Amino acid sequence: MKSEVRRLMFRTRSILVLVGILMLTSIGSLCAQGTSPVLGDLNGNGRIDVADASIALRISIGMYTPSPYEVALADIMPPNPDGTLGDGQVKLNDAIYLLRVAAGLESGLPVAQVGNIAGRVTDSSIAGATVPVAGATVAYTALDNPAPLGTVVTDSRGWYLLRNIQPGQYRLAAVADRYDPVDTVKPVAVAANTVIRIDLPLQPAVGGGTADLFTGVITGRVVDTSVPGVVQPVVGATVGYRTVENPEPIATTVTDSAGYYRFAKVKPDVYHVVVIAEKYNQMMTKKPITVSAQKAVKQDFVLERSHGEGGGSFLTATISARVVDKSIPGITLPIPNALVGYRRPEDIMPVATTTTDADGWFFFGNVAPGVYYLLVIADKYAQASTSQPLVVLPGNTWPATDDPARQLVLAKANGPGGGTFDTFSLTGRVVEQSLAGVVTPISGATVAYKDPTTQQVLGSTTTDAGGYFWFSKLTPGIYQISVIAPGYNQLTTSAQVFPPGITASIDIALQKSGGEGGGTFDTSTITGRVVDQVSVPGAVIPVEGATVGYRTPDNPVPIATATTNKDGWFFFGNVKPGQYMLAVIAEK
Repeated sequence: MKSEVRRLMFRTRSILVLVGILMLTSIGSLCAQGTSPVLGDLNGNGRIDVADASIALRISIGMYTPSPYEVALADIMPPNPDGTLGDGQVKLNDAIYLLRVAAGLESGLPVAQVGNIAGRVTDSSIAGATVPVAGATVAYTALDNPAPLGTVVTDSRGWYLLRNIQPGQYRLAAVADRYDPVDTVKPVAVAANTVIRIDLPLQPAVGGGTADLFTGVITGRVVDTSVPGVVQPVVGATVGYRTVENPEPIATTVTDSAGYYRFAKVKPDVYHVVVIAEKYNQMMTKKPITVSAQKAVKQDFVLERSHGEGGGSFLTATISARVVDKSIPGITLPIPNALVGYRRPEDIMPVATTTTDADGWFFFGNVAPGVYYLLVIADKYAQASTSQPLVVLPGNTWPATDDPARQLVLAKANGPGGGTFDTFSLTGRVVEQSLAGVVTPISGATVAYKDPTTQQVLGSTTTDAGGYFWFSKLTPGIYQISVIAPGYNQLTTSAQVFPPGITASIDIALQKSGGEGGGTFDTSTITGRVVDQVSVPGAVIPVEGATVGYRTPDNPVPIATATTNKDGWFFFGNVKPGQYMLAVIAEK
């Protein structure tokens, strides 16, 4: 009975002391939303003192409306059997206990096995102003799993409190209608007997919309930077997101007056985002983006103005590039009015054709996904085809802006140039390389292309002053190239395959003849050198004046004879095709 009386007397005295403190403490000393994690430290000075008890008293009797953060700091009584503290409210017994701790009558606060996270969710769009976001949902999750471990809704002042969290590291996220979700960049470390304050600023969502804890957001801006130093929004562009495997968009939207777009409640997965706008080349993300729950992924686009009608569709693609001349070092010249086509690898003729504009650009819209080669034909230039096939995927423009194939460089023709898509051109240079490092063009040489099976000459021409030759509009196939020039040994290349749509270039080096050289395309040349490698060990001595003849294997009478010159060379021209034996007669 006496102990009950003593407790009552102490409680009464404590209340009187608190009332006295309340009378002496100005309202300005109340906690200004401190960030100390120490339970009971309401004024944020790092310890529990009489001022903290005074603040708790004001809260308990309704003189001060606390934030959930302050409630978490002051709500310390009673200690609960499950290792938690408090009952969710700040009452008189909380203030009394804080006073006892401040007076040294208690060694410290009751020991809790859990911690708390509290803070405020605000609108970050107004610089220098604190605008609370009421009704936002705040959740804490494991670092590797976005599934909420606990949630709470912010009050009218944007405050939230997550109570009784087991010690550990967590991720914190907040979602609210009309805002993009946000989460903590670094892990939040929760310790027992502490309150961690984490404020979460939200960015207003483009066009409003909703959000939840189980999906993510894709947002961004579509702009045009074609005018140096100016960023222009692309208004009314169609934006869609799709899975990596399926080009059909899951959802689409259009950009607003500032070029912004937003997709809310996007299921966590990996996606491509595609943008289509009139007068612009369609564009798709280079790499897939990963959407996670409670996160906003920002994906901006800088569109390239189209050199055609632009636009497109999610299920088709665009092919656009520039045809140029770089024959002058350091200078890039556009080639206008070039004929351009794209074809499948198994076809000869193009699927579609167009011509380049004044700046050398061409445009193909609504191209079916597939593998293609690009073909270019222009007067005075060697016709060309891309050496590597172009893999065209839906929703994008190919080649990519950073692909070297975005510029198709044509070589000036050593002839009329031009051609057709179903034929090829053949060019090259005939030169003499008798001196090491010296290349001398051979003009007036006769060049022919032949059927390698029948050896029939299908066409011929002569080299110009620079030694160049040119054939246009040849049928694709297998050919040999033969060259005849006075004073030089004739030469025939091995058989080669020539595909359509290209300009094949073959340079041919001729050797000076040991005789008159030349010849005909239906005959051959036999030439060689007679030397003495015996008389003087290690020396090669030409044998001048030796008689050389060639005969058939079944007839000892030579068909023709020749005499070696001072260097030991002999030469037989216009030799009919066949098998022959050589015989040499020389004095000594």
